[in-house]
Amino acid sequence: MIDTLHLFRPLQEKLHELLTGLQRADWDKKTVAGVWTVKDVTAHLLDVTLRDISMYRDTWELPAADTKNYTDLIAYLNRINADWVSAMRRVSPQILVEWLHQSQEDYIHCLERLDPNATSKYSVAWAGEQTS
Repeated sequence: MIDTLHLFRPLQEKLHELLTGLQRADWDKKTVAGVWTVKDVTAHLLDVTLRDISMYRDTWELPAADTKNYTDLIAYLNRINADWVSAMRRVSPQILVEWLHQSQEDYIHCLERLDPNATSKYSVAWAGEQTS
């Protein structure tokens, strides 16, 4: 196991520095994430951060997914990701960056409280793991 948790704070600061330095036109640029723009990817990062804080700090679970197989799981994840990104198109990039920055310390605290040797809440099925 390789401990990388100590890298999260500097990485988050670099991300914040990068995002606050973007010009208005940069937010609409395409990315390698399919149809998602730079703004969409930033919104997704905020979503994952807030979901993890909700789950690990607040013990709040995502609504149950009706998944019978791997394909159903991927469809569910794609749908909730797309729903969030679509809704966040209503807010400015500045708000996304502020919220992402404001949530980072809570997010890192959640990660620091996790037992790195414990079984993961969710398996990494796409990497072939039934248990992670």
